[in-house]
Amino acid sequence: MSAILIFKTQPPLPPWHLRNQRTFRIGRHPENDFVLQESWISRKHAMIQQESNQQYHIIDLGSANGTFVNGTRIVTPTPLHTGDIIALGKTELIFTQQSAPKLKSASLQNLGDETIAFVNKQRVTILVCDIHRYTELSETVGNEQISKLILDWNKQATKIIHKYHGQVDKFIGDAVLAFWLQEDSYHLDKVLSAAMTINKITTELGKKLHFPWPLTTGAAINSGTIMLGNLGVDGSRDFTMVGDAVNVAFRLESQTEANAKEVILGQKTYEQLQQHHDIFTPQTFVLKGKNDNVQGYSTTFKKLATAIKI
Repeated sequence: MSAILIFKTQPPLPPWHLRNQRTFRIGRHPENDFVLQESWISRKHAMIQQESNQQYHIIDLGSANGTFVNGTRIVTPTPLHTGDIIALGKTELIFTQQSAPKLKSASLQNLGDETIAFVNKQRVTILVCDIHRYTELSETVGNEQISKLILDWNKQATKIIHKYHGQVDKFIGDAVLAFWLQEDSYHLDKVLSAAMTINKITTELGKKLHFPWPLTTGAAINSGTIMLGNLGVDGSRDFTMVGDAVNVAFRLESQTEANAKEVILGQKTYEQLQQHHDIFTPQTFVLKGKNDNVQGYSTTFKKLATAIKI
């Protein structure tokens, strides 16, 4: 089942036909399937994929100016439907498919097997944040109270991360894994503000639920290149990110409780600081799975709040 992309420009340019292949790359370089020779288009800007169930997805390929669907910038593979407006820089296209993909109940169960795997390399800053003394808290207050905490905490943490233009990768128990693409609009203060706000609402939730001690969080922020995509096999594909930068972020976060720290930055993240260097203390960490010691920089939420207003 083919589809077309129709230019919104006047006079209109000839439409692009999506047919005879499964993937279509868009960019400024002549090797792309569809070429846009505008300065705001990256050499490899975006890709459209057709899946076995005839559904089309669009993926940004780490472009400088971003790919937008109906006005929202995308960072994950995004399904396309007839009438959707795709914006690549200043170019707008209308996606049109003759008939919608048809999925039977059986095919819905096996959708993971049909989906084309996609992996994309991205430069990101990663935030791992979790609730300190969570295991002890669970044993003290019981499952019902813990369930209330986690349900509300997940909702509020998601809103906070989106407010500061980040993306939630996943929740793992009492921890959240989020990331920010390193792009023109990226600024480390957004990540630091998100971490501070999550700590603030965690304390407020603890008071609201009358927990026996003030709740606090630990936060680790690490930067690097990761692989971002819908990874997995046998029907269990899940959009996620993998790479050493993610592993180090989790290891650093574990040090916040082990070493009575609140916020730890990785080396590459610390190098992005444009100011506030004086509130961070350099420290060498021995991390599980790393042959060499890892340099980090720690601070407290109180010191961070004096430097960055939220």
